[in-house]
Amino acid sequence: ISYGLFYNCKALTSVHIPESVKAIYAEAFYGCENLEEVNIPQGVKSISGDTFSGCAGLKQIILPESLEKIEYRAFIRCSSLQEIKVPENVTTIGFYAFYGCKSLQRVVLPKTMQSIENGVFNGCALIEIDLPSGITEIYDSTLFLFRIP
Repeated sequence: ISYGLFYNCKALTSVHIPESVKAIYAEAFYGCENLEEVNIPQGVKSISGDTFSGCAGLKQIILPESLEKIEYRAFIRCSSLQEIKVPENVTTIGFYAFYGCKSLQRVVLPKTMQSIENGVFNGCALIEIDLPSGITEIYDSTLFLFRIP
């Protein structure tokens, strides 16, 4: 799905992405504030920066096991999103990916997760998150790097 394809399509409520899609580029659904549900098909390997930025109505998103990258600010200000399960092939979550997701309470990270970049969960209402034992880097919002032994 090309860059900014549905930018600010405020009437859009649901999207079914066909199996032929392999990438979703930056700002594809930026500002689609009434978008509630997205089912991303197997084969998609990357969700680029700001792809779902400002999709305040987004309640559910199912990420495919083929996914390898969640880039910077991919889901920033998706204020209705309550839960996210990150697939096994994702090893890094880009900076501010879920920033401002004020309803996000539960995050399931894969055992393969290695790095959580700056500010990823700032402004979230997290109740539950299990950090996998393989994680080696967690960046905080002030750009300090913490290493887990």
